[in-house]
Amino acid sequence: MWIALIVTFILCSVITIPNTVDNFWMPKNAAFSIFGFILLGVNFITDKQRLNTLKNKWIGLVLIYLMLSFAYHFYLPLVLAKSGVKVNWNIWNYLPTLNIILSIFLIKDLVEYTDNLDRWVKIAKVLCWVAFVFSIYALLQRLGLDQIFTKDLKWLHGNKMITFMGNSMNTANFVAMISPLCLMFKDLKYKIFYAAIFLCLVFIDSTMSMAAFIIGLLAYLIMTKKTRLAVLIICGVILIGITFCYFNPSYLRASGRFELWRITLDNWILKPFTGHGLNSFAVKKYADHTSSVALFAESEFLQVLHDGGIFLFILVMGYLCGLAKKIILIKKNMLNIGYISGLLSYLIICVTNSPLWLAPTALVGIIYISALEAQTL
Repeated sequence: MWIALIVTFILCSVITIPNTVDNFWMPKNAAFSIFGFILLGVNFITDKQRLNTLKNKWIGLVLIYLMLSFAYHFYLPLVLAKSGVKVNWNIWNYLPTLNIILSIFLIKDLVEYTDNLDRWVKIAKVLCWVAFVFSIYALLQRLGLDQIFTKDLKWLHGNKMITFMGNSMNTANFVAMISPLCLMFKDLKYKIFYAAIFLCLVFIDSTMSMAAFIIGLLAYLIMTKKTRLAVLIICGVILIGITFCYFNPSYLRASGRFELWRITLDNWILKPFTGHGLNSFAVKKYADHTSSVALFAESEFLQVLHDGGIFLFILVMGYLCGLAKKIILIKKNMLNIGYISGLLSYLIICVTNSPLWLAPTALVGIIYISALEAQTL
């Protein structure tokens, strides 16, 4: 199972199919679904026994609510179809629902088959190595040495550091959310990995990815009792941030996120309790004043609100608060400190980006939650 998890993660991270409409994202999401269900199937075949039992009312309620939503948006048009009348297959709701069901059962199996916590140490090392390789590849692309994706002008976006992710922002999110795991280990190579990730983020110039990197570092320093250094970093970051915003007052408005969030909230209020259905955001093709169509809300919390309504939002927040309570109560060691710092970095990225809609970044979240659930049992 654990080898299957590593293979799935690496495949989801690097797989691309050239000369197709979607070179990067759809192949990764397909790999996640296919190999994720294979991983679940492997657990039925092997002799390994479940050693833990994961019970969580919030996860159960999320699954129940999503199936009711799926029945309404996908099955209802088929069930109520009249003879001779055209039937709408709301396929846009199908794949996201399937992926969330898969994610829930992956978390369940990963927690229940954790025979020893050393499993999560090895998984953390794999994630660190992958983030390091991505960072080095991104830096080579920055130097113009890439012979795979950026050798052609058609790949030259504003920022060339797209690695295997399709754009530089996804690359920055990916390496930033993994970066705190490097702090778990004392070996010099993991310090080099961490430095390479930081250098990659500096050149990509993604504000929220750098913020996630810094939050992960601060969480690690605070939990390891290095409070003075944490305070020094906080003061430095505030000073640099104020200085930068003073000389670049339009920086925060440049991405158009604030207007996109306003549009999201304006449309959420039309169906505030149940939302519009999973993946409805992309189907509705909301556009800002520049007529740019957004596929995601660029905030997972706002997208949950838009797609699932206040009911799903309460269930998701209920689960996160419950997990936070368990994390606070456990005795801290370097393993859970690394994963807690990683999860905090992940949640920061969720505030202003959409990592759950890309397979490798979604899988990082699944691994973080599974590792922490296993450690809190």
